[in-house]
Amino acid sequence: PLDNGMQPLSESSPQPTPVTEGQRRHARLIASLHRLTLAEFQNLISPAQQRALLARYSGLSEASKVSALRRVKEVLDQAVEDLTERRSETLMGPPGGLSLDGAPAPLQGGSPGTDPRDALDLRIQDHTQTLKELAAEAKFVEQRYSRRAQKSTPASSQKPYLSQLFVREFERCRTEGSGQASG
Repeated sequence: PLDNGMQPLSESSPQPTPVTEGQRRHARLIASLHRLTLAEFQNLISPAQQRALLARYSGLSEASKVSALRRVKEVLDQAVEDLTERRSETLMGPPGGLSLDGAPAPLQGGSPGTDPRDALDLRIQDHTQTLKELAAEAKFVEQRYSRRAQKSTPASSQKPYLSQLFVREFERCRTEGSGQASG
């Protein structure tokens, strides 16, 4: 979507907005972080940074949490799809991690001598587990968000909707009009 250096059109802006190199780098970094396995994330981010991230997440509004969780889910779904496709390609290739052109395939989180297929399987399993946990968190946040939204909306007995007022007035006029016509 950002290949041409432009952001997608939104309803509020008629012209595409140019994307700066810093914005591209930030987007690539975020997408890369979302594709890390739990072990890679824990090795990369210190416990203090993890606590700071959790505190920042806790401070988000419910709507922002739902939106963020959806974006992460989309990235992880794409990562699993890419890994699954790559895994199926390795099934057709020669064993030992050689690509079709004979060059060694890069290892995905494995140690030297590890079959790249096993490493891909481990990444797929890790991302799948993360997706399950993400789905549970998203469900929990969406339930809390919907409960808050229901509490904040006025009950129908407090004030009728404007359209209901019109329907009621129209019915009242019809009944009064038909009563006058017959009398």
